[in-house]
Amino acid sequence: MPRPLKFPTKVLIGFDDETIKALDMYRRKNDLPNRSEAVRQLVERGLASKPEPTKPHRTVKRTEA
Repeated sequence: MPRPLKFPTKVLIGFDDETIKALDMYRRKNDLPNRSEAVRQLVERGLASKPEPTKPHRTVKRTEA
């Protein structure tokens, strides 16, 4: 029987080069083993520090008649 996965849900996300550089710097500064762990830590911190976002107001473009 295979061992259970620690993180069974996988998510594919994309970053621009500048964000990857910043993520790698964060990872090295905090001695994290890989980018995935850095992303998990940043997401957990962000969710813990900010209140739930409010629903954005929809703006309606009006056309002149």
